Amino acid sequence: MAPFAVCAVFLVSALVSTARLGLVEGGAGTLVGAGTLILGIVATAAILLVHAPWGRSLALAVTVVLLITAVIADWEWTSAASGLLSLAALGALSGPWLTPWLRQLSPPDGVGQRPMSLALGLVGFPVAAGVGAIDGVDAAHVIAGVIVPLIGWAYATGRSSGLWAARIAAPLLGTWVAAQSALPWSVVVGATTITLAFLAWTPEAARAIRPLYSTLPGPRHGRPIPSSDPT
Repeated sequence: MAPFAVCAVFLVSALVSTARLGLVEGGAGTLVGAGTLILGIVATAAILLVHAPWGRSLALAVTVVLLITAVIADWEWTSAASGLLSLAALGALSGPWLTPWLRQLSPPDGVGQRPMSLALGLVGFPVAAGVGAIDGVDAAHVIAGVIVPLIGWAYATGRSSGLWAARIAAPLLGTWVAAQSALPWSVVVGATTITLAFLAWTPEAARAIRPLYSTLPGPRHGRPIPSSDPT
């Protein structure tokens, strides 16, 4: 039951922090909250369904981001509640009770770190868009914050259209967001966009969506060879 309790604490923390960001911090906070919540759901599924160690690492990263947003916010009861819940989630995720549940070795048929980073970066792009919108939300931030995660979903589900959208459409949208963001936030968006574009054009990113064919021998064709046994 420990993994489920840990994930419950983490999800409650993420939901409360996302609600606070949307209600108190405005448009930029909504984008950051949406991105962290998406990544939090992915991390929870990775922990509970596939016992993936990277799920805990991702959940810890999300929790740290939400804790930082609570600390730098104007101190009030909402930020205090968000911060305390984030600290509780941080402690729960860092404890030893998750270790027996998680895999100790990587699966032999895993997609690799670069495709996984690409998919997570795409679905979590609203966080970068929200950072770029700190000094004001533009249409570019909202449009990219909606479309780029959809591209990430298409890529993560093995669609070739998702790969080409990640290579072409996502960099264009990221460049648009960076152009509509003020310094120094535009640097964060630009660095994120460049990183995702690099990952999308790696050979590993293309191999990750190709179907895996069975290596077992197929059925034999042709006439059967007569037996040489005289009996």
